[in-house]
Amino acid sequence: MHILLFNDTRIPARTYGGTERVIVWLGKALTRLGHRVSYLVGAGSTSEYGEILTYDPRRPLRLQVPASVDVVHLHHWPAGLPIDEAPTSKPWLRTVHGNGQPGERYPVNSVFLSQNHAARHHATAWVHNGLDPDDYGPVDWTVPRRHALFLGKARWKVKNLTGAKNIARAADLKLAVLGGGGWDLTGRTRYLGMVGGAEKNEWLNRGQVLLFPVLWDEPFGLAVIEAMYFGCPVVATPFGSLPELVPPEVGVVSDSLAALNAAAKDHTRFDRKRVHAWVLERFTAERMAQNYVAVYERVLNGEGLNAKQPHASDRDPGLFELRA
Repeated sequence: MHILLFNDTRIPARTYGGTERVIVWLGKALTRLGHRVSYLVGAGSTSEYGEILTYDPRRPLRLQVPASVDVVHLHHWPAGLPIDEAPTSKPWLRTVHGNGQPGERYPVNSVFLSQNHAARHHATAWVHNGLDPDDYGPVDWTVPRRHALFLGKARWKVKNLTGAKNIARAADLKLAVLGGGGWDLTGRTRYLGMVGGAEKNEWLNRGQVLLFPVLWDEPFGLAVIEAMYFGCPVVATPFGSLPELVPPEVGVVSDSLAALNAAAKDHTRFDRKRVHAWVLERFTAERMAQNYVAVYERVLNGEGLNAKQPHASDRDPGLFELRA
């Protein structure tokens, strides 16, 4: 089938850009499965695996969809388009990549990033993200691992860098922060900024454990599967999707600070190669693409993906707290 992947930003992402990387990986995997892929994306985009069409936000989306397309996969809702209005006459679906604002509504044909993400938006359709192992290369199991890792936008309070630093300190671990800048005169924390590509992979490969004590309902957690790909067990809070991503054999999820501290200190008990294998079993771009193909087929058959219109809760839960 011919699949059009739509987003309003440029691909590929230069450093982080989680949604952009997922779109690139999905298109590549769909192509490898024998499908034709086109991208309708921001100006300046490039791709080796699909035709690039430049999105013009001044024109209706429906006028920018090629006639040969079988299904349109939206990763962004066009600005100004009412949620109850179809964006195109072609069969279509929307992937929701974030948490909704209180009361926010979504089309019936919306797909969420995890079972928890869907349930919190009163929906049942979900597909886990998957990464492309080609972007990360083989894991070097011989390199020394000297730092715990924090991976995420450090300025976001929901990501809880302060909590990660406290856990690292309690476990007597040095911490490498990928995703934010700063200074630490004690020498216990190293800030690397918004690193990407080979430099990011090298730091991930040298990680001891990923500290991920988020204080919100995480929709998915791309950083989690990236770190696990390199054999890093995960110490995380149990909010949102994280229990789906981190079973006991690859890490610890808990809302107890004492339990997180103990797990970080005892990170060497995990089998790093088993952690790596877990990602290859469950969270690859190929598996993501296969799951989306099944969703595309449902849409092409005229099936609604959710029984009712998904919507976010009317109440903002705010930041969660950890037990002592």
